Amino acid sequence: MQCGARQTGPGACGACSDDPVLDLHDPNVRSMLVEDDQTRLSRRNDRVRVASVPVSMVVIGGILGAGVSAYFPAGPFGAYWIGSMIAFALGLMKLVDIVSPFKPKFADLKD
Repeated sequence: MQCGARQTGPGACGACSDDPVLDLHDPNVRSMLVEDDQTRLSRRNDRVRVASVPVSMVVIGGILGAGVSAYFPAGPFGAYWIGSMIAFALGLMKLVDIVSPFKPKFADLKD
């Protein structure tokens, strides 16, 4: 299940020698593998989100520290700068999705 390789006959996996090989004709196995892909996608998105928020805080904080805030207003309670951090983090997450898209192992099993 971990390597995602396909084979026609029973026995150990030809790609990684792992046992057991799962039967893709069984609908329960198919749904389990699709769910595994969804879990992997969710974990990846969580990791990207957790990494992009501190990066955006450091970048926007560096801009504030460079004295740019003297030229641009912070708005009520610093809302413009907080909004800038959110926008930068969202842009960074989108950039990661474009540069390194998620590749599901079992995309052909979706119904």
